[in-house]
Amino acid sequence: MGLSQVITDKLRLHVTYRVSAWVRAGSGGHGRYHVNVCLAVDNQWVNGGQVEADGDQWYEIKGAFKLEKQPSKVTAYVQGPPPGVDLRVMGLQIYPVDRKACFEYLKEKTDKVKKRDIILKFQGSNAANLLGSSVRIQQTENSFAFGSCIARRNIENEDFAGFFCEELQLGCI
Repeated sequence: MGLSQVITDKLRLHVTYRVSAWVRAGSGGHGRYHVNVCLAVDNQWVNGGQVEADGDQWYEIKGAFKLEKQPSKVTAYVQGPPPGVDLRVMGLQIYPVDRKACFEYLKEKTDKVKKRDIILKFQGSNAANLLGSSVRIQQTENSFAFGSCIARRNIENEDFAGFFCEELQLGCI
């Protein structure tokens, strides 16, 4: 099954937890292996993050989860390559997210993006008449509701949440 530890008494309801670990598949095998951190919450599996790892470098597993009802038993597992292939795990952490601080940080970052001024510079042979000219566009108001495009079903979709957090680097789930 893999490495495991019971963590029932460490978790609280309705708190978002982040999962972070560095993993590396070691000697005894060739190729990439699926490695994940998951939780058994009353015999239901919750994925805490996954990655494909090999022996060439360390890979970071990142994920998040939230408990919606009181579980009787929660066990955290690290699952990895088949028997005979070494798995190294470093810095496994499951920690609560400070939502207030996270949303303050997100508000600051989104305001910076929403209120960004734009300067267009025209260059190249096709822009001979405009060479050296610039157009300055200044945003005077904004009404884009940042969270309007994110539904609960998308947040629970591991692939969407992973893409959102990885590409935008400011996701707070």
